[in-house]
Amino acid sequence: MKVILCGGGDAKQTEEVNKLYASQINKDKPILYIPIAMEENKFPSCIEWIQNELLPYDIKKIEMITNIYSLKEYDLKKYSSIYIGGGNTYRLLYLLKNSGAIQLIQNFIENDGVVFGGSAGAIIFSNDICCTDYADENVVNLIDTKGFDILKGYDICCHYTNRDTVRNAYEFQWISDYVAKGNKVFALPEETSLFVEDDKVTVIGSVQCTLFGTDVATLKPNMVYHLR
Repeated sequence: MKVILCGGGDAKQTEEVNKLYASQINKDKPILYIPIAMEENKFPSCIEWIQNELLPYDIKKIEMITNIYSLKEYDLKKYSSIYIGGGNTYRLLYLLKNSGAIQLIQNFIENDGVVFGGSAGAIIFSNDICCTDYADENVVNLIDTKGFDILKGYDICCHYTNRDTVRNAYEFQWISDYVAKGNKVFALPEETSLFVEDDKVTVIGSVQCTLFGTDVATLKPNMVYHLR
């Protein structure tokens, strides 16, 4: 399994993780970009964004799917990677589940496909996406909020500490209260990503990751955490 979970951010903030991503894929094959966490009217700007984001890393072959219900008609073996973009986490997970795409993506991962998830695209790999309630509105009234759970019970929060002082304090307290109910969280700033290889999790980027569990710990860039 190779899944990259990105905390979000602009091209400068994600430079390290984009370099890693480029090193993990076969650039002779296209990547499949899934932008459906965004509203449909933003899809044209989404393809422009990802092209500009990845071109500096010599990733030129990009196909975008806007009707996720048609994913079952795709031969995913022809793609070097699936790239899942950000937006509303609830909308994204609802569409993946309702269309059956969630199982197709899971199969892709299990067959050694590389997946990149940014922001909402990372949060769906949580045990439960309710960890993002403080930042995301459930615009689709999603009831089953269970995610891919590739981190053995941990959830993922993105854009952590990238707000103003008051907002950052609120997020810390919200996550702390959430963890007090028995949950566990990797909190990722926009400059930080996780590279998940089966049970091995490597911190990528320039800023430390905060791990909320029994205690609050920090994982510095390049540190490795083994899931248990």
